[in-house]
Amino acid sequence: MTAEILTGLVMLIVMLGAIFIGIQISFTLLFLALSFGYFALGTVVFDLAYFQTIGLMKEEVLAAVPLFIFMGFLTEQAGLMERLFSALRMMLAPVRARSTSWSSSPPRFSPWRPGSWARRSRCSASWPGRS
Repeated sequence: MTAEILTGLVMLIVMLGAIFIGIQISFTLLFLALSFGYFALGTVVFDLAYFQTIGLMKEEVLAAVPLFIFMGFLTEQAGLMERLFSALRMMLAPVRARSTSWSSSPPRFSPWRPGSWARRSRCSASWPGRS
């Protein structure tokens, strides 16, 4: 077992242990990255983390996240979501649900249908729990 595999296994065990004792996942991942990075690279890991944070803040797509949160808050406070869902329920009420997923008429003997093997082979055995 190489050192990289052993380090990865130790990180996985520490991460699962920290999550199971109640530490938040974000803090656990941050602590693991910085501590094991310091173990592997030394103090360079803090400079890399700083430059990665600055690079992440330059992403233009992330500027839309607060606007989406604000839009969701406004639609909930205005009651638009409840009206939208009730309109959708009324619109889809006459539509009947189907139990098949990929075709309008499923094959008579399908490996995905329970009990089809018993019917196909004409044996008297059935699935457990069925009469």
